[in-house]
Amino acid sequence: MPLDQYRWGHLNRIQIGNYAEYLVKMEFVLCGADVFTSEVDDHGIDLVIRTATGDHYDIQVKSAYRASTGYVYLYRTHPRLFLALVRFIDGQPPELYLIPSCLQDGTRNPILKQCWYTAEGKREFEWGLALNKKNLTELARNFKFGKVVAGLIVQPQAQKFLKRRQFNLGAMKGGPAVGDLEGLIGNAHDFYRAWGVARHVFRDAAKQETLHAFSPVGTQNDEICT
Repeated sequence: MPLDQYRWGHLNRIQIGNYAEYLVKMEFVLCGADVFTSEVDDHGIDLVIRTATGDHYDIQVKSAYRASTGYVYLYRTHPRLFLALVRFIDGQPPELYLIPSCLQDGTRNPILKQCWYTAEGKREFEWGLALNKKNLTELARNFKFGKVVAGLIVQPQAQKFLKRRQFNLGAMKGGPAVGDLEGLIGNAHDFYRAWGVARHVFRDAAKQETLHAFSPVGTQNDEICT
């Protein structure tokens, strides 16, 4: 694909922001989530997603282009709020990151720092993320969009479907040699391939109530997936 397709300089700030929001929206749709948008963003929320397991999450989308965009922020944090960051670099496809505002134990994500500012004579603060070398390295290591979504959407859906079961998916076209839950989803470095396999499982199982297309490994392994 020609690299000239990824030249972002002719887009203005509003166009870059709209591109980022639509890109994030469609990535969630691709992952099987329902996406709801807000006509007026007055609560710091651009999207609400609903997963197949019925969980809802708030998404604030931020875009970054050129070195001058070295900082993004959230007005608040809570366990179901995520920052979706789309980073535009000339000559490259957009980089997508999904950053939880809070960790699993409910504490604030330490990558977000409390930053104070003055607005209309009042002292206010926001939760900021500086796009410096250190934080970009951490984003690439822990908060790539596919990696976070794999835990947020794919794993819960797979666990719900495969609960207390283990299947041999080796005979499936494009499937892994060993089809336990961990092998199917847990090491999803190539997230979209793993999600494609998972969707294949869900679709076929819905059509075949007896699941005769799969070969259960055995009842002795029923406790592996709980």
